[in-house]
Amino acid sequence: MERLGRPRVRVLVLIVALAAALGGAPARACGPYLPEAVFTYDLHPDLPLVDLAAGKLGLLQPTWARSYLYVAYHQIGGGVFDGEARRALDGMWNVRLGRAPSSDVRGAVDRWLATRATVVGPDDPPVIDTTRETAPGSYQYFDNCLEDAFTTATRTLAARVADAGRDAAAVREWVAAQDQVFASCNAASPSIPAPLAETASNAARADRAYQIAAAEFYAGRFEEAAAGFRAIAADTGSPWAPYGTYLAARALIRRASLAGAGSGDAAAAATSALDAVLADDRAGALHASARDLRELVRLRTEPEAQTRALAAVLLAPAQDAAVAPHLVDYTVLLDRRLEASPEGRPTGAGAVAARDALSDWLFTFQAADDKAREHAVHTWEETRAPIWLLAAIAKVAAADRAGPALLEAATALDATNPAWPTVTAHAGRLALARGDHAAARARLDALLARADLPPGTVNRLRGLRMAAAETRAELARFAVRVPIAVTYDIDGNELPDDVTDNPALRPFAAGRPSFDRDATYVLNRRLPLATLAALAGDESVDASLRGRIAAAGWVRAALLGDDATLRDFAARLATVEPALAAPLGEATKAAAAERRFATSLVLLRHPGLGPFVRSGIARTAVPDALDHYRDNWWCGAADAGITPPDWYPDVPLAFVAHAERARADDEWARLAKLPSAATVLAARVVAYARAHPQDRRVPEALHLAVRATRFGCTDAGSSAQSKAAFQLLHRGYPQSEWAKRTKYYF
Repeated sequence: MERLGRPRVRVLVLIVALAAALGGAPARACGPYLPEAVFTYDLHPDLPLVDLAAGKLGLLQPTWARSYLYVAYHQIGGGVFDGEARRALDGMWNVRLGRAPSSDVRGAVDRWLATRATVVGPDDPPVIDTTRETAPGSYQYFDNCLEDAFTTATRTLAARVADAGRDAAAVREWVAAQDQVFASCNAASPSIPAPLAETASNAARADRAYQIAAAEFYAGRFEEAAAGFRAIAADTGSPWAPYGTYLAARALIRRASLAGAGSGDAAAAATSALDAVLADDRAGALHASARDLRELVRLRTEPEAQTRALAAVLLAPAQDAAVAPHLVDYTVLLDRRLEASPEGRPTGAGAVAARDALSDWLFTFQAADDKAREHAVHTWEETRAPIWLLAAIAKVAAADRAGPALLEAATALDATNPAWPTVTAHAGRLALARGDHAAARARLDALLARADLPPGTVNRLRGLRMAAAETRAELARFAVRVPIAVTYDIDGNELPDDVTDNPALRPFAAGRPSFDRDATYVLNRRLPLATLAALAGDESVDASLRGRIAAAGWVRAALLGDDATLRDFAARLATVEPALAAPLGEATKAAAAERRFATSLVLLRHPGLGPFVRSGIARTAVPDALDHYRDNWWCGAADAGITPPDWYPDVPLAFVAHAERARADDEWARLAKLPSAATVLAARVVAYARAHPQDRRVPEALHLAVRATRFGCTDAGSSAQSKAAFQLLHRGYPQSEWAKRTKYYF
């Protein structure tokens, strides 16, 4: 059991641990986790996070955690964070994201085990798990045994060895009991050390009493632990007596924190114990920790008062290192309020009883309902504050009555204000929605001219600028983005992963350009094949991306029977994807009567080809190889995920004529009627095989059609086509190698 520690650090760790225990992050589904290219972070600002505290705000997102939004709010209002504050915030954020340990628990455990080994030997050391489940089967854990517990045990053992020698029986008994204490950190059925006999020395019995109380604490028997620590406090001869009352309070606080509702008695008892510690001059070394624990109790017993008090502290103009623990306390309180709300999220005007300006803005900015929009606009109209201008303009639509006034205010906002990038971006969005592409271009170009914007913000702005494109060349320029990270996102924190050992992913982590979802939405849904063909030949576009466009265009043209465009795409693809040039060119040149079969055979041989331009990393397997995670061929258009991101203004592109828009819509409507690749390709192959049974390519095509129904995306008609291909193959070509390789249909 820890005695003293670094007060604010220890209480900060405790608060974070209990916050995780009480409201932990949503559980992630089981893998496999596939790599993703990140263009703009949704949960946090660009890395390094310390840049946010240094004033590099970029484009604020309502999906950011509230601790980041607080830092932006404070700076927009004129507040500053000194160097110590920035470092403290950066450290706190990295702990929360799991990028840095909250303390060196593992190191302390290793040091304890090393010291223990000097007494009992190095063989069969105990396995110590310092975390504990909040409740059986909850799958939510908290740090039960903290770093100071192992540091205290290490120092105590060293002292006992110095007093009695490492071979003394009493020392070995102490180690055995301490093993039971640390086993209680995680054990489902902990073993509590037994009291020593009256014949043992007073010092040994005092140590054992402390070990028993500590084990009770870690085992979750808080009432017993508190009683044990109170008895220790009353034992004036115990070396642990000065810490007894304080540790009894710790036990009661832990009980209150884990019990939730109905824990008022424990919190009140803990408050009395801490007040007693603070009133005891002999416990001066514990006063700082006791005050912090007293504050922790208030967070639970007086949440509204503490929220207001912390908000006032956080809005002091100059902030130092103390801002980090204050911000942790404040955001934990806000999280608990949200847990108590009906939907567990911000709703309405300054929702969830926001009684201070900071909480009001945070909840309003993050809410997505009409009341929040109305409240943001109303508050801006009353205050004309830049922070509320930001909240209001981020929420309004083009037809909103406040739109013109907000656009006028956005124009007047000083470009040195930290709110200017977000306000200007949304002014550009509104101008687009109002059909004023020229005004949108002017605002967004002025914003993109700045050199101090985070890369994620630049990517998001390029998406808005793409929507305002005046020419096809502008669309090509702004559709291309550079990923800011590659991640498997196993923990849901949107953090970069080290992919240097993966040849397929390494180029993206190093800056290979790609398409974000808004760009692929435009390419797939808003442009006709002829425009896609022109983009596939635009040498200003990265060659690999031209290849994506050309390959998707060729498949789409094949499915839609557009033979002229089919030849155009095949020629363009040959310049950027030489490996595909021959098979696609051969199928394109096939006679009209067999072209549908020839293109279908190419597609069956190349599971990586599909009619949709892919975003991000896309498919990492080569086109003619099966992907181990079933990313083969394509699903129907309805399942392709081709929808614009929430932030993208899906307005008509200025350079696309009405006739071209109609053509794009018609092509998409025809494509949307087609089933998945497995079904449509198998049907085409079966039909051709029945009409041309002597074609030497037919057996292979039938085998590949069955394979596609096994490893590709399927639908309600896939099984029937698989069976038809299987039966035709075995009846017509039973001795072929393809029949022998096709043992089942699917």
